[in-house]
Amino acid sequence: MEHEKMGALVLDGSQRASLAITRALGRAGIKVAVGESFQPTLAASSKYCHSSVTYASPISDPAQFEADIIKKVKTGCYQTIIPVTDVTLVLISRMRTALSHYAQLVIPEKETIEASLDKMGVCRLAKEL
Repeated sequence: MEHEKMGALVLDGSQRASLAITRALGRAGIKVAVGESFQPTLAASSKYCHSSVTYASPISDPAQFEADIIKKVKTGCYQTIIPVTDVTLVLISRMRTALSHYAQLVIPEKETIEASLDKMGVCRLAKEL
């Protein structure tokens, strides 16, 4: 079965930021799929959302989330993946090597992400400046 190529898979569809991303990409003519661990979602209700996907909760079942994302991305339907929350950003960054064979990730390296999410580390660095 031939799958239609989406421009982007925007994760965390219940977030307002996901809705804003979906609208911005859609207005630019990019086809958007919206993902979340449940349906319906805020971003999937946008007229710019071409399709929606469901995956396991990245919070309660991160291993299954990773398996679900790999399975969906291996179909070749998505050119890029856009994680929106800290949780999915960290998980996707850890999957960079596996995902990079199928889709582009426009996120910083895993170490940069983890360092930026370390609030105590950021505070120590700020005090040094």
